[in-house]
Amino acid sequence: MNHLWDVIDDRTSFRYEINRNHPAVLALGESMVSEESAMLGTLISLLEQSFPVDDVYNRLGQDAIHTPAGIDDAELHVLASSLWASLKNSLSPHVFVDSMLNSEPFNKNIRAREILEITVDGS
Repeated sequence: MNHLWDVIDDRTSFRYEINRNHPAVLALGESMVSEESAMLGTLISLLEQSFPVDDVYNRLGQDAIHTPAGIDDAELHVLASSLWASLKNSLSPHVFVDSMLNSEPFNKNIRAREILEITVDGS
């Protein structure tokens, strides 16, 4: 499974880091020149350092329920098209589809395979 966030366990603590090997992060990096890629790395580090873990802990401790933003089929198709445009020169259609099916948010959509196959067939 290719999660966007990784949990890094140290001996007595933990932190969250963005998975720089997630296909979406790789696709974005591949579409950039080196200066832009460095800026992306800075932004990712900023996001990691400012992840509101204390707020999340407090809200969950008060029995608040997390409701993740859903992604509908149309949004998933737009995301698939964007990723395929960035990765089609480095991945075969089959490898792209399989890779995405094991990655968030595609792994949570029952129509993901169909959406991904339509995407690669339409290119």
